[in-house]
This record gives sequence, C-alpha cells and structure tokens, in this order.
Amino acid sequence: MKSFVSILFVVFTIHAYADCAGSGVYFWPADYSLTPNSFIVVTGYAASEDLVLGLGTKYEVYLENKTEKIKLVPLHTEVGTFRLSQIALKPERELTFGSSYTYVVYGEEENTFLDEVYNYSSGKREPVVFHVSKKSETAAPAWIKKPEFFKSEYVSFGCGPGKWLKYTIQIQEENDFLFQVNLTHIKTSKTVTFSVSAEKGMLMLGHGMCSGAFEFVDGDDYEFTADLIDECGNITKWKEVPIKFTAPDASGY
Repeated sequence: MKSFVSILFVVFTIHAYADCAGSGVYFWPADYSLTPNSFIVVTGYAASEDLVLGLGTKYEVYLENKTEKIKLVPLHTEVGTFRLSQIALKPERELTFGSSYTYVVYGEEENTFLDEVYNYSSGKREPVVFHVSKKSETAAPAWIKKPEFFKSEYVSFGCGPGKWLKYTIQIQEENDFLFQVNLTHIKTSKTVTFSVSAEKGMLMLGHGMCSGAFEFVDGDDYEFTADLIDECGNITKWKEVPIKFTAPDASGY
C-alpha cells in the first residue's frame, strides 16, 4: 500500500467570487476511475439536491455500455447543512475491469442534467463516463496521522462568508477514500453526517460562499469524528474521543 490523499471536488463547494449558481451535480470519484466493486457518490447543489436524493427511487440509474446495463442501487443518503445533499450508489453486480460505462438516468425531468457534466474547456455538457481501471482491494484505509488542527478561516465574500476548519492528515490507502464526518453542535446535540474528501492533504470542515457540507454558528462549540471509507466500501471506524473546536467568527479575522 502507499499513502494516498485524493484531491477531490468534494466538499463540492463552489469557490466563486461572483453570484452563486442555482444548481449543480457532482460525482465522486472525481476522476471517474473505478474498481470493479466501487460505489459512486452523487452530490446535488441547491436546486439539484432533491433531484439527487431521488436517484435509485424516483429515477432509475444505470451504468451502460454496448454489452452491459448494470443498475445502480442506493446505499445511503446524507444531507448537509448548507445547500448540499448526496447519495451513494452501488452497482448491482461487479463491473468489468478494463471497461467503460456511461452513467444514465431514466425518468428525469427536462433540463435537470442529472447524468451530464459541464466541460469548461469546450463550454458544453457531456455524458458522464466511468472507467474501470483500478483493482479492488479488501484492506480498509488506515490512519497514519489523525487530524491535527492547522488553522481556521473566516472569509467574507459577496454573497456571504466562507468558514473553514482545516486539519492536516495522512492516510494509508491505494484507492480513493472519503471521510464520513459526524459533526455535533454541542449546544443543541444535533449531529449531521456528511462524506467529504481530502483537499490539498487536509480534512476541511465548513463551507464556502455558496455551499458546503457544514454550516456553523459563529463562535459556538462543536465536536466531530471521522470514519474512513474507500471506494470499495472498506471502513475504518473512528475509535478515539471526538475532536472539539470552536467555530470561527468575523471578530477574529
């Protein structure tokens, strides 16, 4: 095994300095590279949240090529606190190594774009195509270094602030992985679960100007745990005490 940190779109936040977009659909793994038994995470932003949560129930979803049509079934859903919701989908059977599959949604309304991505280079929407190019594994991800506080950020943007808690981490894992974060607001005891990826070698909790997995009350106390899950579904549960922090607020920046 090697240490591997996936730099992914997931917190799925739109880092923009202008007006926020009204909708969006994002996929993990972000490089569209799978193992034969990978699961896929689809995240909906703003107006796309409810649509994404209907995948596999209201809308049938398949991975298809010329010789195969494999149904995707829901594993679980997670709803963030600031305009993001996600669903994990698993193929009904193993995918064929070396094959490519187009992600297809049936029954969607017009102009919802649940099975297309926008190519900023071409300026056009394109089909989502996954490539089975990685080997499956049975070993779960392992912590080399647990989250260590790096810094907090509070940045004012045109449509609102971005708030982040950043933790350095190091993980031993061959394939893509996620942190399944359980964040608790200590004052209310409310817990929110959302899966995020490492970004620039860090675990980042919070949100940008337009969206994010976790919205904080300025200055309030929180705690979190972080399970590790790789794309094959191997899980390492958090066994330590929760990590506590105080949410950033504008007064300190």
